[in-house]
Amino acid sequence: MNNRIKQERISKGLTQAELAKKTGISKQSISYYEIGKRQPKIEAWQKLANFFGVSIPYLQGLEPNYEEITVKTWQELANVLNGFYFSPNGGIEASNQVRDYINKYLNLANIKEKPKKDSNNVGYWHKYFSFLLFDNPAVSKLNYKAYNKNKDFSKQVESRYKTFMSNVMFDKLSREISSKFTTDIGEFYEYEYHRKIFNVTETLNRKIRFTKSKDAAKNTLYKYFDELNSYRDKFLNDLNNGKFDKFILKRNEMLAEEKSFNNKIKEDIIKILSKFSQEKLDKLRIDDVVDLLKEEGCITEEQEEIFDLDRVVYDALLEMKDKSDTV
Repeated sequence: MNNRIKQERISKGLTQAELAKKTGISKQSISYYEIGKRQPKIEAWQKLANFFGVSIPYLQGLEPNYEEITVKTWQELANVLNGFYFSPNGGIEASNQVRDYINKYLNLANIKEKPKKDSNNVGYWHKYFSFLLFDNPAVSKLNYKAYNKNKDFSKQVESRYKTFMSNVMFDKLSREISSKFTTDIGEFYEYEYHRKIFNVTETLNRKIRFTKSKDAAKNTLYKYFDELNSYRDKFLNDLNNGKFDKFILKRNEMLAEEKSFNNKIKEDIIKILSKFSQEKLDKLRIDDVVDLLKEEGCITEEQEEIFDLDRVVYDALLEMKDKSDTV
């Protein structure tokens, strides 16, 4: 298998001369490495791997890119989700929650179609649950499992894998449900009162845990419920005194600004990447695209801090991939 030095160099937009300057390896050596005329010594492999932020075996072409989302990734994710949905493991609490939250998401999104028991459901999970692989620490583990199908994993390793996957998938589902389906009132409560009431409850828990007398416990509880009642009254008052309406108005203005920005950035991404070959597109990482946007002057440092660029880039890449798959 050919090494990936040229592929990594191109993905960073560097010439051989520029890579040579940054790594201290001669341009001629890099040229020879890329065409396979000469093999780097271990010191050169290490320098290049460190520079590109990859492993030596990956750079040598000896192992897959476990961070890259491919068809194999989706196939393994489908296996995992099918297992959780149709055969939830009673010994792993989060796996039961994954099934429940999949159904909860489908109900909230008003999706009538359900996964089929006698199908791999790859297309189904990709269509309705593509967010599960966005910014997901599980991608490398899914890929490792997908590329090592013939490996005999121990029961302990399999159990740890299922536990990790169930926890990650449950977290992704609960976050997506919260961000997509929280109501205006729920969002106002979350912003204005959730942390305050949480802190009051935590204070109660700490005090009760070390309370020595019944009278002290009673006084602590009375004070706790007085504070809760106070927050209840303030919350109900805010719903009617204009504070809630101002919050929603400001939130909607920010969402409109974000939507406009996201649409523009998505157009910029598609325009920039339309010049790339499909092979190069498949190797692009989200960080690479963000760097390209900065180089082209499409975004500022401040905008990078404010907006969720990773999600915009991910959606744009997914849209481009879907279009290429249908051509």
